[in-house]
Amino acid sequence: QFFVERRESFTNHLRRKGLSCDELRQEGGTERPSQWERQQQRLVNWIRQLPKPTGIMACTDQLGCWLLDACNRAGIGVPEELAVVGVENDETLTTMSTPPLSSVRLAGEQIGYEAAGVLDRMMRRGNQEQPDRLVPPVCVETRQSSEAIAIDDPLLAWAIRLIREQACQGLTVASVLAKVPISRSKLERSCRAVLGRSPNEEINRVRTDKVCELLRDTDLSLEQIAIRTGFKAPQYLIQLFKQLHGVTPGAYRRASKSKA
Repeated sequence: QFFVERRESFTNHLRRKGLSCDELRQEGGTERPSQWERQQQRLVNWIRQLPKPTGIMACTDQLGCWLLDACNRAGIGVPEELAVVGVENDETLTTMSTPPLSSVRLAGEQIGYEAAGVLDRMMRRGNQEQPDRLVPPVCVETRQSSEAIAIDDPLLAWAIRLIREQACQGLTVASVLAKVPISRSKLERSCRAVLGRSPNEEINRVRTDKVCELLRDTDLSLEQIAIRTGFKAPQYLIQLFKQLHGVTPGAYRRASKSKA
């Protein structure tokens, strides 16, 4: 099955890098409540014994949602103690889960195009065996389930969480300081030490990452994107985007559409 191939490819890649990882393989079906409860308790027992903090790749978004449920049952903080990433980027699952699930976004349109090409060649040349054609994923759509790093200072963790949750709502460094009892100098110093960026740079990073997503996935105008990502004017969005990404938003959108 496809998710078995994903698991084996992932673990084999780690081994080639000289790394290892724990695995938990899914057992049986989950149609009955008793089966569901046994499965979830097995997940709970497994994640409790893992070192913390750690990260897990679930081979599908459905498995990722089950894992998040197990973390909730076990009282394990996501993403502070355990970061979770799924695969397929099924927005029905990833945006409805608690917390929202990060996921590997597959190149669905390109996969369909490649499959049509294989079918065409088979029809033209007869039913000849076709070589495997692997299509790389587009990106990881980062959501709350993995958007964290291990931070010992609870005030700094609070400040960074605010930035990542509210940057696109017009958050400023001043508004962070109004909510978190930490001095500006300590926030600046600690943020640079942990992230390698200033608080304002982190706010801009979160905003422009969301801009990239909207440019790839929607046909919204720059004015509409600016409103959704906390920029007062599209001109500033363009200036900052080019500074951080090396191209204009328009050029980024054209390049991303050509790869779809």
